[in-house]
Amino acid sequence: MRKSGLFIIVFFLYQIGLISQGTIETRSFYSPNLGVSKIYKVYLPADYYQSMDQYPVVYFLRNHEEEWFHGGYNGRTGTSLKEVIDELIESGLIGKMIIVAPNTGSNDGNYSCCTVNLLRPDLAPTTGIGTGKFEDYFLYDLLNHIDTTFRTFNDQWHRGIDGFSLGGYSSMCTSLRSPEIFSSVGSYDGTIMWKNLDDPIIPGGEPDDPLWFIDYTM
Repeated sequence: MRKSGLFIIVFFLYQIGLISQGTIETRSFYSPNLGVSKIYKVYLPADYYQSMDQYPVVYFLRNHEEEWFHGGYNGRTGTSLKEVIDELIESGLIGKMIIVAPNTGSNDGNYSCCTVNLLRPDLAPTTGIGTGKFEDYFLYDLLNHIDTTFRTFNDQWHRGIDGFSLGGYSSMCTSLRSPEIFSSVGSYDGTIMWKNLDDPIIPGGEPDDPLWFIDYTM
């Protein structure tokens, strides 16, 4: 009787979609290029550990690893990426995939990889910055770690990169410089002109893109 009752409960939960949801794990690994350990969040589709399937992987960039999967991060109120992915997969609009949300800045979230200009460690010597080689950390350390740790399709055609705000800036710059690594790129409200506001090649700390500051209301 107990076994049949348990079966009914499990079957009911499966039918309403609770068991088919993906899971979020928090992991860390050592980055040789940064010289420090970094944390990332990973979304694994339902039944990942019960199958031997391989999955495409999409990297979502922002700054802190909590920002995509914690709807209340830093005082925000909203839906987390996990809920969106679960719903899209459940509705059949997208297939199952692995989602990675890496930490791309200081551990406290105060500095992003854009703030240190990818290869400028001297600009933000805080915990988690390491050598400051964030582009190398992402392209060579993190991608290799994910592909050897999880069952991904380790090729360009099953790998995407997306980002929001400064994460959108990072996703665009990274994909344009490495088109052989990614087959898709997304930038949501991306600060695409951010770099030119203070071009590190031009002396001085003043904004360097005059078109940004034109008053078009005159």
